[in-house]
Amino acid sequence: MPDATAYGIDTTDSSYTVLSRVPCDQREKCDRECFEDALCEEFVYNQATDTCSLFKAGCDHTGTGGAPDICITASSNVKRSTEGLLCSHKATYNADPDVRPKCTGLDNTACTASEYCDYNAWVPTFAKKTVGEQPDASSSDIDCGSTADALRLQKITYVASQSRYLITYADGTSTTTATTASGLTLSTFTATACDSECFQTRGCSHFSLNAAATECSLYKTGCDFSQEAGATGYTTYSTSTDVIYPSLTMNTCTHKPIWNAHRDNRDECSTVKAEADCQANSKCAWVPWAASPLELTNCAPLAAPALIKTDWHCGDSNALKADGSPAAGFSTETTLAGCATKCQQDASCAWFDWTASTRKCELKKEGCVGATQVGTQAYRPAGHTDAMCELDWYKILPAGTNPDGQTCGAGVTDDEIAPPAGAPTSTLAECKKACTATNCVNFAWTSSTSTCTLYSTACTAEAAAGTDIYGATTDCDCAEPALLISTHADQVYSLLDCDKLCFEDDFCSEFFRTDAGACYLHKAGCTHTVEVKEGEQARKCYKPSPHTKPSLLGLTCTHQGVWNTNEYKQSLCLTSSGAGLPKAQCEAAALSSICRYNPWEPTFKPVSGTSAGCTCGTNAAALHIKTLSDIADATGCDVQCFSDPDCEEFVVSEGACSLYKSGCDHGATAVPGALCYTPSDHVAPVTTGLTCTHKPENSANRDIR
Repeated sequence: MPDATAYGIDTTDSSYTVLSRVPCDQREKCDRECFEDALCEEFVYNQATDTCSLFKAGCDHTGTGGAPDICITASSNVKRSTEGLLCSHKATYNADPDVRPKCTGLDNTACTASEYCDYNAWVPTFAKKTVGEQPDASSSDIDCGSTADALRLQKITYVASQSRYLITYADGTSTTTATTASGLTLSTFTATACDSECFQTRGCSHFSLNAAATECSLYKTGCDFSQEAGATGYTTYSTSTDVIYPSLTMNTCTHKPIWNAHRDNRDECSTVKAEADCQANSKCAWVPWAASPLELTNCAPLAAPALIKTDWHCGDSNALKADGSPAAGFSTETTLAGCATKCQQDASCAWFDWTASTRKCELKKEGCVGATQVGTQAYRPAGHTDAMCELDWYKILPAGTNPDGQTCGAGVTDDEIAPPAGAPTSTLAECKKACTATNCVNFAWTSSTSTCTLYSTACTAEAAAGTDIYGATTDCDCAEPALLISTHADQVYSLLDCDKLCFEDDFCSEFFRTDAGACYLHKAGCTHTVEVKEGEQARKCYKPSPHTKPSLLGLTCTHQGVWNTNEYKQSLCLTSSGAGLPKAQCEAAALSSICRYNPWEPTFKPVSGTSAGCTCGTNAAALHIKTLSDIADATGCDVQCFSDPDCEEFVVSEGACSLYKSGCDHGATAVPGALCYTPSDHVAPVTTGLTCTHKPENSANRDIR
């Protein structure tokens, strides 16, 4: 029979009697009852009644114990974890050090399949707050506190007469609904349900519940948890932790808001790549791609607030961090009008984002770059012209009159308007600025007298010698004709049609569209100009929606242009390391509509500084390999060079191709019309015996090598 000390009994304590006659199996039964219980730390066994009494930690062993009783601490054990969404050993293995580690770190599927483990259900982790967060303070009748009105995102109240919920927002607007985000019902108006409402609402940090009044208020961070008059019956909680909101990235599978605090369901949705699989999963939601071409020159002052795009925002990298503004540019304003006013009052604010669902106001600096964000809208305050996108003023050339028959120009007073109070107008630049800041349509500038006259109606004529009429436009054109890729004027193309043509083109960086619906695709590098062109329609400039072009690298697997906005389709053409798939996989039937394999493209380059004519140089004779008189183009000469093991440079001149070893100094008198090149990237065949290698003409073809 084992010694009593094996059960943790202090045999030196005379107040306890060790009943060695108790059968071991009975004692072990009591021990197992204790170590499998989540709270038991010791037990008392009564032999007379054959019963066990289990106790939590903290027994002080005072008083008198009956002779049949024995106090025993349970066998060394580790209680199973009760943390939600975690795999832990079953309670029967609490005392088994060999089994317990088998459950550590298993995911839900593996855990459920194991005979040793159980997977804990998700448990909300909201926590009750106390007055001023003092440990000894009363926790009754606590609301968000003195800051409640400014921090409240919404209040949810059950209206019994309508059997509906009234949701009141911070700006006073309200709506009624039959169901809420968490599916509240009158019988489930609990802290758990309000917690779900909070963690599903972007920005919600705390919530207050008044169960008797069936009212739940959601708050941003900042509550001081003071006892407010009229807050009787309220209890305030911090919402569950480990909250992640659904992704806003386009063409992405994300979780539904109800799973914001549920790690496993979030992770499950984040691993889904295909749209069909995402939509088939009841836990997930697919974030669709939304076109968002960015107009480059629509820069006239706009009304306050002026909507720029739907589901469009300025870009998180340009949030204000000015003194007096909240961190990252967030404002405490919770109405659209308040957000607009806040931006107008801040000299550094050029744009602001407004998200109606969360009442979020974010101020932005100059130079914002557009991006799509579902549910957020970008605005510009009245009278503000973004410094990166100023009005284009151009001189009106054709003669004519304005609509009321009066000519515009110095000395004509009809339709004149005064410049802004105190605004200087003594230079052409100042005159432009003054017109921009008013409801001015045209202005006249007389350089000889530095006279600036502003007009409220459109002028199209010069009234006197030396006076020029200027008009504003947001139309633009590309000053470099060579950058035009293609023109599409065979039908009326919408803005989104043009956008699609551009982002699917391998080289298109921006596009131009006329009001009549013609599209012009351009490569990168355009200088934007404003010109009055006879016989041409005015056009506007746009950057295409965010997208990823296919790789143009030769002998590389990449996606087809139609998938330039679909990250999942793009990933199918890549290995796990991000490199292109091998040629055979890339051209397999299953990927034929998604991927393409780029053919080999020569990469020979002109030698720097030799565009006006070239020669190998003073040591040409010593470095010369051969001249081929039947090859007159650079591409053919390139093949000859990279196929020759000694060739490092070639010269194309007068219908002939000359190959040279390394070392040309190009120092001799240049030969007009001759061009020097370095060959395409290549690897020469190996010369090791008994080895298979590629033929020289394939030295630049990686796949064949």
